[in-house]
Amino acid sequence: MLPIDGLKTRIPDSVFDQIPDCAEKFAINTPLRLAHFLAQCAHESMDFKAREENLNYSADGLKKIFPKYFPDNLADSYARQPEKIASRVYGGRMGNGDEASKEGYKYRGRGYIQLTGKENYSKFAQTVSEDILNNPDLVAAKYPLLSAAWFWSTRSLNQLADEGASDDVVTKITKKVNGGVIGLDDRIKHFNNYYPLVDLKLAAMKLNAVAWLGGLLTLIALPVWAADSLCHTQEQVIFSCSLGRKMVSVCASHNFSASSGYLQYRFGQKGALELAFPDSTESIPVSQFVQARTLMFSGGGGGYLRFINGQHQYIVYTAIGRGWGAKDGVAVEKNNQLIANLECQDVPVSKLSEEFYTHAGLSVDRNEFQIPGLD
Repeated sequence: MLPIDGLKTRIPDSVFDQIPDCAEKFAINTPLRLAHFLAQCAHESMDFKAREENLNYSADGLKKIFPKYFPDNLADSYARQPEKIASRVYGGRMGNGDEASKEGYKYRGRGYIQLTGKENYSKFAQTVSEDILNNPDLVAAKYPLLSAAWFWSTRSLNQLADEGASDDVVTKITKKVNGGVIGLDDRIKHFNNYYPLVDLKLAAMKLNAVAWLGGLLTLIALPVWAADSLCHTQEQVIFSCSLGRKMVSVCASHNFSASSGYLQYRFGQKGALELAFPDSTESIPVSQFVQARTLMFSGGGGGYLRFINGQHQYIVYTAIGRGWGAKDGVAVEKNNQLIANLECQDVPVSKLSEEFYTHAGLSVDRNEFQIPGLD
């Protein structure tokens, strides 16, 4: 049985619960195989947030991404119309009918490694009991990980994963999944985060390396921190990542909602916070000092929280897009001017999503934040 308990704090519960079925049906049943598989899924789905292909392209985006299908000014009549775009781009191939049939849209990309095309939907349907062809939305709603595992199996990626834990192996797998090496650094980061959590030998080595501290730590009264964050164990980790020697975290009380609990931005080191905003963890309506927004990019998307502290604003963000991969971190603005941007040095823990924004009762930031480094 795979030792997967260590993943509980690093992946959504809905993903965690699907792992046993994937392991059984598609032999993703060793630490190496699972870590490689989850690393690719996490990157492709923006840390398991995206279950469906984003087809909301502008005219310029269509010309850049699909020049073959949108010559001259044809893109202008398709821009920002996902159904029309998918019907044209995917029509007449991958088992789909022609553009007029709209099967290109019906069988658009869904799942964590996007299952695309009627032919692939038909083959995946043979592995589950539901009628996937007539209910393709089930791929995103119920089988986002299992459909990715089916794809993984059809590309014989378990055999590649068995070659080891090196960056070279991640690169080989990435080429099979992506067709190139887009987002390779992010995929490597995900693998290096997941693998120690599912390999008991590595975990044991880490424990032995710090065992000598045990006696000392029992003599010192220290706060108990949630893993990889500045939050305490009784708090929810909404966002957190390492910035090198320091960290940034967004922590919430377990009872946090639009009408109760607290949400707090923290920056610094464990036991040596440099900033906590607001400075109190009393229940304060979060809408008074936080705004949020979902971002859309070609081949991906993202989101952020903006903490408003007088002239200063702290923006924690996570995003992924075709051509530039993943960007996560915290930006600081003063009087609406960017004065600092610190990128995450590891894969962030993040619950930033429309679901969270709604739960928190957050208003939409009308001044859309521009991810630093993107034109």
